[in-house]
Amino acid sequence: MIQSQAESKNLDLLRSFAVAFVVISHFPPSALGLSSPRGYHLQSLGLLGVLIFFVHTSLVLMLSLERQVAQLGVRRLQSTFLIRRIFRIYPLSVCVVCLVQLLSLVGVGHGFEHHLTSFAYDILLVQNIPATSFTPNSLAALWSLPFEMQMYVLLPALFLLVRASGRRAPMRVVGLWLTAMALALGLYRLNGRYDLVKYIPCFLPGVLAYALGTQKPSARTARLPPIVLFSLVGALAVAYPILVARGIRENLLAPFVCLALGITIPLCEDITSHVLQRLGKVIATYSYGVYLTHIFAIDLAFAWAPQLPIVAHLAIFIALMWLLPWAAYKFIEAPGLELGKRIAHSFQRAAQRGLSPSP
Repeated sequence: MIQSQAESKNLDLLRSFAVAFVVISHFPPSALGLSSPRGYHLQSLGLLGVLIFFVHTSLVLMLSLERQVAQLGVRRLQSTFLIRRIFRIYPLSVCVVCLVQLLSLVGVGHGFEHHLTSFAYDILLVQNIPATSFTPNSLAALWSLPFEMQMYVLLPALFLLVRASGRRAPMRVVGLWLTAMALALGLYRLNGRYDLVKYIPCFLPGVLAYALGTQKPSARTARLPPIVLFSLVGALAVAYPILVARGIRENLLAPFVCLALGITIPLCEDITSHVLQRLGKVIATYSYGVYLTHIFAIDLAFAWAPQLPIVAHLAIFIALMWLLPWAAYKFIEAPGLELGKRIAHSFQRAAQRGLSPSP
């Protein structure tokens, strides 16, 4: 079974690779005096990082739901789960959107008018729903958050399905994955709202990893060493951007990339290196802040004072890559998480007493 549960050190390291791929994909090679690599679509490395996030997040949240259902039962699972996720995601994203607007207002960055048109959609994280006509994001990294928020609505139901399915759970999740693939391809061919569903097959492999991890292994089943998982990640980091550079569509490959990860994760033992465990834990803790602030670090480090030597720019970049996520976590993420936990607990206590929660 997967380390009962979100204690798996592999998951922290996997998340660290994901956020590193995103940062690398946005780092301008020209800043180091290099040219973009030929035959390698660097931006696709960032999408690969996001795909790893999708699988990782689904799996970790299924493990979280397992703990919550043991404490609360099924009845209030959906509401308490969504409350916690809202206070996990929104506080930092709202602050970042407001900061972008402020910088635009004072003439730094893109034009204020462009951001003003998408400000409300960015705040609510609904940029991808039909009513918004897929409004451009004021910050590129925001694009994945609406898909995550919408998938959070489905995860409790998927958790209960896996829980009720027993040994048949993996096959049922595979059936859902095939159905989601058929729906996405059908909408794509019919010029429908394909963008709304195209990432569902990328989240479901995280659910599959959980379903596989809950199965009792047979006596003859041998766990694979963790190098298998991280060799797969490394191979994908090489092959995925090369295949995209050769003309294969990113979103055609994406579900199969995620499926490979979802199958491999529960088959592998945890890493045993204390150094890698500690490094993975630290980076995973601040990864959301890294994801949303790394563009600011890149811009500040390389656009400010261009006459400085490259070593100085790199030093500023490294310092900001630690400082900005640390500040985001300490002053925004952690308080938001604590507030979400308190509100969720108030709902739980009210449900136990048969009352409505007090405001």
